[in-house]
Amino acid sequence: MAGPPIDGQPAIFEVVAGDPDGLDDIAAVVIECDSAVVYRIIARPSAVGSSGCLTSVYAANDTVPITALIPRALPGFARVPMDRVEGGLYRAAPICSSSVRCPCTPCLQAANPSLGPIQWSSCIFANSVDFLAILPPAVPSPVNVFITYLDVEFRGIRATVYDAAGETAARRFANVRMIYTTPEERSVAP
Repeated sequence: MAGPPIDGQPAIFEVVAGDPDGLDDIAAVVIECDSAVVYRIIARPSAVGSSGCLTSVYAANDTVPITALIPRALPGFARVPMDRVEGGLYRAAPICSSSVRCPCTPCLQAANPSLGPIQWSSCIFANSVDFLAILPPAVPSPVNVFITYLDVEFRGIRATVYDAAGETAARRFANVRMIYTTPEERSVAP
């Protein structure tokens, strides 16, 4: 298992798998997780940037109070295929670029009925970990926010390796705590 991001590179889950019949006999590697626990989250307001795209605003002490809308415990993820990097090394990214929903990401939008997809039909400059909208009744009208810091622990992690003959091997891993953030957030975080 890999740890937190280093120099802004995304944290990943990594599994090294082998097979007595050779690496070409590995048909798939999947990862799953029972739950995710959110320890801290920072949301920043959005604004239309000079390019006309929606972007996050990084001003000191200018955060959106979202903590009360995110339950501390979130459901995990089930049977996410991992990508073969080379040889027996497989990876899955728990958090991806905000323009792509990753199957390993704690689904913040589904955590509360007052959260949902971002309310913007044009381009989005995703200098964030994730983005979403805070919806009524939590606010009078939808508010787009960018998640710029997420401290989350993945619990009950399991990886299963399948070979071409249908044989499987599974392994449980210790809980993994990861912090996702942006360079901008590191420079202005409250």
